[in-house]
Amino acid sequence: MAALNLLTANQSSWETNTTGATTVGSHVYQDTTEAWTGAASLKTVTDGTGEYQGVEIECPVASFIASEQITLSSYFLTDATSAGKVVRFYCQSDTGSIGSVGNITLPSAGVWTRFSVTVTLGATLPASWIGIRWDTGGAYQALNVWMDGCQIEAGTLGTWYLGGWVSAADTLASIGGMTVAGTVGVVGAATLGGVSGMTVTPADAVVATLGGTSGMTVTPADAGITTFASLGGMTITPAPINAATVTASDGASGIVAATDSAVGLVSATVSAVGIVTASDARG
Repeated sequence: MAALNLLTANQSSWETNTTGATTVGSHVYQDTTEAWTGAASLKTVTDGTGEYQGVEIECPVASFIASEQITLSSYFLTDATSAGKVVRFYCQSDTGSIGSVGNITLPSAGVWTRFSVTVTLGATLPASWIGIRWDTGGAYQALNVWMDGCQIEAGTLGTWYLGGWVSAADTLASIGGMTVAGTVGVVGAATLGGVSGMTVTPADAVVATLGGTSGMTVTPADAGITTFASLGGMTITPAPINAATVTASDGASGIVAATDSAVGLVSATVSAVGIVTASDARG
């Protein structure tokens, strides 16, 4: 499991619509008057005419690993008519519940409150999906319940992330043959796109964007490398070079002048066919 939140961005924050919410004898709405994060939330209304009314937020089973531990969570909000009511909150799948079917007491009106449940998946996963479910159980209850900040994550981490975020060095899309090594943050090495055959081995540097590049090896010691675009077959292995001392201007016919005080090069003029003049301060 690479994602910090296996749900989609919409399922975790409901900023677009109600896609990703499955009604269970209920009605759901996108509500832009209430939100824990962003500008909207998912409102579920049960009419109390039947049992087990509620909602499911489902995630494809392909996102999970057999026998792993996962935590499912959501922030809940109620109004005065629903505050203090007891509902079921648990991990559900297309083949039935996973772990214990527990109860939660809905919070005081107007107070966003987080509830979570941690389960261990079986050695054999369900056929289709795993997700969050709350329902009224065997009681007939007419409720108004809002959900926001929904999340399904590996382990027991309590930090909320918008759906679709991935952990560093876990999922790097559209990249072939890449190795990422080094100490990175939660969402470090954020964008490495459209790159093939790349090896990135930072010690302490943040590598932000390496785009449109083929066959590149980057091994910085302590220099920050921000953008290398449209380069082919390049190897960059800098020692602690003061890259800030390098200046360049580019005219219509190519690079006009470049100065690098780190190596003592004073100036170089480059035309379309090669270097025209160069001087070296070292003599």
